[in-house]
Amino acid sequence: MKHFGAPAKNPRLHRHGQAADVTPMRPAILVAALILAASPALADPPPPDPALAFYPPAARAVGIEGQATIRCARDAQMKLTGCVLVSETPAGHGFGAAALALAAASPGNPKLDLPNSARLRPLDLTIAFTAHPLAIAPNLTHVPHVITNPDILQAPSPAEVEPYYPARAARNGVSGRVVLNCAVSAAGALVNCSVASESPPDEAFGAAAMHIATLFKMKPLLLDGNPVAGGRITIPINFTPP
Repeated sequence: MKHFGAPAKNPRLHRHGQAADVTPMRPAILVAALILAASPALADPPPPDPALAFYPPAARAVGIEGQATIRCARDAQMKLTGCVLVSETPAGHGFGAAALALAAASPGNPKLDLPNSARLRPLDLTIAFTAHPLAIAPNLTHVPHVITNPDILQAPSPAEVEPYYPARAARNGVSGRVVLNCAVSAAGALVNCSVASESPPDEAFGAAAMHIATLFKMKPLLLDGNPVAGGRITIPINFTPP
């Protein structure tokens, strides 16, 4: 018959004649394994910037920074073509050749087909090569886009504005001016407006302008010719007594 005696002593915990009971380690190892299993996987590091491959290797190795200005034409897809070197600083470290090679590798945008692209003015670009932190800007490896800012398509008529003219200001012949900051929806409406300035400040012209903003018809922000939300515009509204 097997007998079970007192718990074994842990010699590493023996101090001054007192011994501590041995604590089994296997459950602790299991708990640690469960914690590791439950932890979220580490995110993959971002891929290296492809533009950095154009940094002159010798300059990069010793931390030399520089810049180069190039002049380029653009085709119907906004790809840079026919680039020539205008200047480079410092000379003799390959920054000019690197900028030209980067421009030659720049992509076009297949969604674009610009008419009369040959009439576009040449584009001067200054490419900066920085070692700390390692970067090249602007990054010509990105696909180019044509962005058209929002604009007013149709402002409200005086007859549409008149009902919103503050009553007290109208009675006293007070004129006013309000400047609104607004976003423009993809549908061409002013949204999320705020009063940037109001003069005079105590005649309720700001509140009136917020109502009048709903009457504007806008050209939305265009990305490669397609309307998108996110454009912003400043709208001045002048009030003249009726």
